[in-house]
Amino acid sequence: MPGLETAVARLTTTPTTPIATKSTMPTEPTELYDIGKIQSDLTKASASKKEAYDELIGLQSKTYESEYNKAGLGGLKTNIASIDTQIKDRKALRDQMLRDEEGKPIPQWMITGRKKLEIDRATDDINRLIDERNSLAEQYNLGINEVIRKVEQKTADAQTKYAFWENEEKRLSKLVETYQDILSKELARKEAAQ
Repeated sequence: MPGLETAVARLTTTPTTPIATKSTMPTEPTELYDIGKIQSDLTKASASKKEAYDELIGLQSKTYESEYNKAGLGGLKTNIASIDTQIKDRKALRDQMLRDEEGKPIPQWMITGRKKLEIDRATDDINRLIDERNSLAEQYNLGINEVIRKVEQKTADAQTKYAFWENEEKRLSKLVETYQDILSKELARKEAAQ
């Protein structure tokens, strides 16, 4: 039988890769775990997770305040408020020019000459202030958007760091639990064998 001879030949030849013998295999499943290193790594992961958590606490408000001040947005906001006050005062003055001594509105057709020039100058001044205010407000809004972007980026980075250490801590805790389960089973097996 030619097939039988081939099968026997295969069984009797030496394999090219050695098979682990009883002496090279761990005698106990717990020998597969370097529990000292696992516990050391777990301690490091827990400490790093706490550090990342502490970094997250107040990060948004601290970063916002820092970036806001760096960008000089407080000064811009003050300038805008000052211009708003000027606009309000100039409008009140112009509106006063549009009334007679009794406080009644003067009809448009009666506003001529020097009075018309004064009202036109006041209106031009108000429009100039409004344009200046709008320009500053646009700068302020762009600055705020940049500050918010930086806060979001820094927060995302810190959250990623925290999540990494939290997952690492969970993984290592699971290894310790598995080691303890195997150790308990080994001890129970040894006690039963005695």
